[in-house]
Amino acid sequence: MSITLLSFELMQLRILRVLGSSFMKLFLLPGLGFTLYRVFGLAIQDYLPGLILLASPTATITYVMAKEMNGDTDFAVAALSTSTMLSAVTFSLWLHIAAG
Repeated sequence: MSITLLSFELMQLRILRVLGSSFMKLFLLPGLGFTLYRVFGLAIQDYLPGLILLASPTATITYVMAKEMNGDTDFAVAALSTSTMLSAVTFSLWLHIAAG
């Protein structure tokens, strides 16, 4: 059994891809969800749980799926770590936007 660790050297080589995937997961998806919730006139108490789920960082199952499908586990670890670190800021941002 091999374990893939977060390698900052590998992460630097793929920084644009990692940041791109984190941007899509933490900004684009919640933004699209928020827009659709507002277009359909939902009250905040009705859409807030969905917005929180959309704004959540990449799930750890991503690594397991990448490993089982012989995918890029290094990228999965980098994307998971980056989106988890950035989600501390984006959660606050989306909650502020939804409440405002």
